[in-house]
Parts: sequence; C-alpha cells; structure tokens
Amino acid sequence: MNLLLTLLVGGLVLLAVGAWVTVLVSAFSLWRIVPPGSRLKSLFDMGWLQIDSIRELAGPEGDHLARRYVWALVVLFVAFAGLGAVMVAIFVTGRSVGIP
Repeated sequence: MNLLLTLLVGGLVLLAVGAWVTVLVSAFSLWRIVPPGSRLKSLFDMGWLQIDSIRELAGPEGDHLARRYVWALVVLFVAFAGLGAVMVAIFVTGRSVGIP
C-alpha cells in the first residue's frame, strides 16, 4: 500500500509540474503574440483568467495558445485537487509515504 501511495503522489506531482511548465510556456508565448501596446493589459487579463480578452488582443494566431493555457490550468488544478485528496487519505489512514 505504501508503494502505491508513493507512486500516486509522485505521479500527481509530476503531472502538476508538467502542467505548471506548460502554463508558463503558453502564457509567455501568448504574451509575445500580443501587440506591444497591450502587453501589460494582457498580463492582468491572464492573471484574472479573462481568456476571451486575451484572444481578442492576440488575434487568431493566439487561439491555440489560449486553449493550451486554459487546459494546462485545468490539469494543474485537478492535479492539486488529487494531491489534496491523497494527502487527506494518507492522514486519515495514518500511513507514511516513502521509499519502502
């Protein structure tokens, strides 16, 4: 059981790190497409998750980057929720996670 929990936590952490890197790369790529006069506004829009506003600023070439950004954020939040659920399960069962 400990090995299963260790693999599950490691897999979820790996998924979260991969999603975080994808979010950063997508956000930077999307920011570079936005016209120079609107870049500060686009940073605030990304922070407030106003994706439609960013799509309007970036134009049609930024549409796939915006979709990738949103999906990476969804995967990141799901990974965090999964990690939280696993940590609660570990706490409730009293098991330790480590290399057996």
